[in-house]
Amino acid sequence: VLGVFGWGWSASDELIASCSTDATICFWDAIRHCCLRCVSDPFYSSVLVCLFNPTNNNILIVGYLYMYCQVYIM
Repeated sequence: VLGVFGWGWSASDELIASCSTDATICFWDAIRHCCLRCVSDPFYSSVLVCLFNPTNNNILIVGYLYMYCQVYIM
């Protein structure tokens, strides 16, 4: 079953990141209620966790099913 597995709020409460078992991470504008962009994992690994850096809203740490992590800088 594919679906959203986790999400993270930015420290400013302006952004939400959602991660999913369909290997995507989506960035949402919490104020305007719209999707800003989606990123797909090139290895099609389920994304299990995503967390914004608490001191910098431009950094997102992501953990994948195949035991690797990635840092996104927006």
